[in-house]
Amino acid sequence: MIDKAAIEAHFKSQAAYQARQTHLHVDYYRIRRRMAVKLPATDMAFFHGTLGEFDGYPWPIWFVFALENRVAALAWAGEWCDNADWRALAEQDLAAMGSWSQFRQYDKPDLGVGHSGRLMWYALTHWSWLSEDCKKELHKACKQLVDEALTGLELHNRFFDNTEDLLSRDLVGKEAMLLHNIPVIGTLGAALAASCINHPRIEELHTWAEIHVTATLEALGRGFTEGVAYDGYVMDFAYCWLRVLDEERRNKILEHPNIGKGLEQCLALACPGRRYDVAEIADVESQQWPFHNSAQSYLYYLIGGAERAEYLKHYNIEWARLLSLALIRDTIDEPKTETPKPGAWDSINASILRSGWEAEDVALIASSSNCHMGHIHYDAGSIVIGHQGHWLLDDPGYQQYLRTSEREFTVGPDSHNAPVFNGQAQTLRGVTRLAHDDQDPDKMHMAFDMTQAYDSELGIKRVRRYLWLINKRLIVIADDIEAKDEKELRYNWHAKPGADWSCDALACGIHADEHALYFHCLNADEDIYSFNNISRFKGSRGHQTWQVNQQVTKTVNWWVIDTQLCDETWYLSDDNRSLSLLGHQLDVPE
Repeated sequence: MIDKAAIEAHFKSQAAYQARQTHLHVDYYRIRRRMAVKLPATDMAFFHGTLGEFDGYPWPIWFVFALENRVAALAWAGEWCDNADWRALAEQDLAAMGSWSQFRQYDKPDLGVGHSGRLMWYALTHWSWLSEDCKKELHKACKQLVDEALTGLELHNRFFDNTEDLLSRDLVGKEAMLLHNIPVIGTLGAALAASCINHPRIEELHTWAEIHVTATLEALGRGFTEGVAYDGYVMDFAYCWLRVLDEERRNKILEHPNIGKGLEQCLALACPGRRYDVAEIADVESQQWPFHNSAQSYLYYLIGGAERAEYLKHYNIEWARLLSLALIRDTIDEPKTETPKPGAWDSINASILRSGWEAEDVALIASSSNCHMGHIHYDAGSIVIGHQGHWLLDDPGYQQYLRTSEREFTVGPDSHNAPVFNGQAQTLRGVTRLAHDDQDPDKMHMAFDMTQAYDSELGIKRVRRYLWLINKRLIVIADDIEAKDEKELRYNWHAKPGADWSCDALACGIHADEHALYFHCLNADEDIYSFNNISRFKGSRGHQTWQVNQQVTKTVNWWVIDTQLCDETWYLSDDNRSLSLLGHQLDVPE
């Protein structure tokens, strides 16, 4: 549990580590590269080389991530511990930014602009002990950053005049890039840098930022999303930027009805017994990209909230972004907290059934987004299952950017826990939620029609997935499938990285520590329960996958997934559309 003492101890440990470093260690994990940059960094570090279709990506972002955490650790620990050496190292790093030749890689607002602008704003507004020479260098660098960014900002913002104009666009479809995290964060970072030097175009920058933030909040309610991690990334910057607005302007945004959507996402996708570990549906990395949690730290600093305090107290301090963590040091000990209620939850791009948040609870997450943003995968109806602090049934998570076997694993046809036909997975946005019901806590239910997510030329007439969470422990899946002619149906069940599989007479199980999930297929041949059907795909990040193949034209495929080695009796109806077990009858409508 996070408290003031734990936060200070973590900063002290991180500062001691950083003080020993001669180089800044940068992990470009999305392209499997690492770089060590000599300290102090006298220019923004660029990754040079040919990286295929992602050559236009702002690669310096991981360098700025690392620098941001280094400076925050040294500066805050130096202040709290009255350690002049640590403060001097932080000041040396900040002053070096004044010599950077540029703060962006391309002629558009990007992530380098966003993070550099915020770091310099943060330093100038939080650390009064900085020398006048250092402040002078930061002021000069802020002006350079804003002036550089303005050309790209003008080009981006010429597409709309106000919030209503932006919201009139197809934000869930082809024009969604107008609210992509990169230009929004670039805009917000430039506005922060401009605010601390009273740049002559500060009001214009605030107006652009206000349009972006208000439109993003409104769009979240309409199904626009980049997944919990990237939605949180934008809000992380938005909540920082709100602090520089006047009270009336700030409160207008804080009163938006969707201001709590981020916390809902975090809670909905939290792993039972390990709340900071959100389900890696779409491009999500709980540890490497924890900005959804940083956003909640900033918002808690602004408006508090008992449920938000409860969530943050369970955060893993080792994963935290340090700029945001420092701000809750003096407020997180607030005794008033509130535990959320179990049941059916939404996460904009996913639908959830959960019995609660403690380790013994079960969370069933199903992907259900039609948004066209690139961080959302073609994975409608794909599920993950959390129990006892593990995502026992898991997903590859974030996509690898380089065209390697790892990229094939993360976005290829067998990437997700959804049906594959004749070797072809989903290629379209096309999911309809048919049900999402928690009226009976012992028989919660959700259902999806995923037919339109498959290419029509494949000849699939119907793919509907029905899901139940029974007695807070057992999950039932019924896939109602009809094709024009016989198809090979393939299931891929991905175990969490490092987990083991067991194979018994009538079940295969995923095992992590002493906990397990047991899978029973009620329609398949018994020979599916074999180690011959379990493999580690090329490019896997440690996941082992149970692959099950069938030939189908029309059928309902039933799966029972239990946290115990189930010895209960179940009964299938003659027409294969009803299942009775544990005193419940589960029906698949015609």
